[in-house]
Amino acid sequence: MTDWTHVYEGAACRDHPELDWFPDRRAGGQTIAALREVCNSCPVQAECLEMAMTERLYHGVWGGMSERQRSRLRTARYQAAREAVSA
Repeated sequence: MTDWTHVYEGAACRDHPELDWFPDRRAGGQTIAALREVCNSCPVQAECLEMAMTERLYHGVWGGMSERQRSRLRTARYQAAREAVSA
């Protein structure tokens, strides 16, 4: 099991407790955009996204990606891995 403590300790979102990092799926683009703005300035954004993918965190915004975006990324990674194996 990977220790993700450094992600939590260095995350920019810790400075924004007023934001809802687990918005309702119907929250809309403006809410997600505000969260992404914080993520884009985060020094551990890539690690945060990888943590969400590895640990299968399905809810909330992680690494600047919504649930739907991570699902698409998961599918793309799966397809790329299948193609690499069959090549």
